[in-house]
Amino acid sequence: MTTPDDTPRPPLSGEEAVKLTARYMFAAWVDQHAVRTVMEGLDPKTRDAFLEAGAEHRAEHEGLPLDIARAVERTYALGYERGMGRERAHIILALLERRFGPLDEATAERIRSADAQTHRRWLDHLLAAPTLDDVFTD
Repeated sequence: MTTPDDTPRPPLSGEEAVKLTARYMFAAWVDQHAVRTVMEGLDPKTRDAFLEAGAEHRAEHEGLPLDIARAVERTYALGYERGMGRERAHIILALLERRFGPLDEATAERIRSADAQTHRRWLDHLLAAPTLDDVFTD
């Protein structure tokens, strides 16, 4: 890898690469849904680096102090994650009720309070599970 003047550049670390990619996505005004979708697949440390890059971009381009920009990015990310979680739960509830009939409130609450990884696992099980209990089996 070289710079525009052909000076060799050392390879980027994983975190540096994530920050550079995130800064590009924010600078290019990539659709926020696409940005958040990318974030969903990141491990917590990498997601923090991604959010930090977003905060740096926001601070630089909107004139916000960096600590305020960090709070804004984390608030957006949290709101997005909560909204996606509610949507996943809604879909799982609808599919389970369609397949197995009405669900008791304890099962519905279990679904509403589960995290994204658990929702994905249940969705994988949902189509092939012969019983409702089998959906929730690991």
